[in-house]
Amino acid sequence: SSNNLNNYWNSFTHPLRSTNGSFLDLVYDDRYKDYISYNTSVVNFPVDVFENWTEVKNTIQWTKNLNAMFIENQQSRPNNIYWQYIGTPQGVMRFYPGKKFGYILAFLTLFVRNRMAQS
Repeated sequence: SSNNLNNYWNSFTHPLRSTNGSFLDLVYDDRYKDYISYNTSVVNFPVDVFENWTEVKNTIQWTKNLNAMFIENQQSRPNNIYWQYIGTPQGVMRFYPGKKFGYILAFLTLFVRNRMAQS
């Protein structure tokens, strides 16, 4: 179904919940000093970006294909790579490894995106 095409892990939900309602298992990692998932990335966007916008849905789907590359990078260079992420003009940010982020990141993302638009 098209709902599965746009399924993703929203970094604001606690516990981390995907748009299809499933939950992401996080494990504590000493390197990150936090609970993370090496199995997938998570999506974050500023408070003024709505996940139901077609452009945002398309961007979430497109960036989902980066999961395999993120995992491969981490496995091939575990001591050289820490966080991997991509930010798009639509305001979508995808982070690997997956982790819960809070509203501070949403406001920071909004601030950075708005500052870049004014340049």
